Amino acid sequence: MSPLRTAPSLATTPQLITNIWNIQRDPCIWCNPSEFQPEMFLTDQANVDVRGQHFELIPCGSGRRSCLGISLVLLMVHLALAHLLQGFDFETPLDAFVDMTKSA
Repeated sequence: MSPLRTAPSLATTPQLITNIWNIQRDPCIWCNPSEFQPEMFLTDQANVDVRGQHFELIPCGSGRRSCLGISLVLLMVHLALAHLLQGFDFETPLDAFVDMTKSA
């Protein structure tokens, strides 16, 4: 008779590592996911929440392990942008014209 085999023991607190980079660049959700297109969030993905509720975009994590400072960051980004705009003179290469009219 052969001795009984026991199942391998597992850790009591296993770690789950997910590939967030791959999830956020899924071509089934985003068209041209590797290209920088900030306007994609103004059209069909306008309701995507950055707080971790929509898994298409998770810049600060999700669930219990999400970033604690996301609320502060969402308030402070406007202040940081205002300081940049006030402190620097921005211009285009060769002083090209920038059309600032609102488009449909």
